[in-house]
Amino acid sequence: MKLLHLNRRAHLYLALVLLPWFLMYGVSSIPFSHNQYFEDRDKAKGIPLWTKRFERTYEIAIPEGQELLATGGRIMSDNGLSGAHGTYRQSPN
Repeated sequence: MKLLHLNRRAHLYLALVLLPWFLMYGVSSIPFSHNQYFEDRDKAKGIPLWTKRFERTYEIAIPEGQELLATGGRIMSDNGLSGAHGTYRQSPN
């Protein structure tokens, strides 16, 4: 078997294996790329895109150290939410 033949077979089978993933990725990205079509249709029907559960103002000092987990737990408990929680601080870079 020549290298050219092996290369062609590898590309054929790789394309067959990855084609469903490629199609699903492409179809699922349509609402992200063309969201104006989906928003207008739902607004015309009176269907809200997001349902606001609650809104309240909350002020807290930004923690300086590695206190993020405790701060996240405090925010969750102050708002009456229990269970698993997590906090994340974006890198300055």
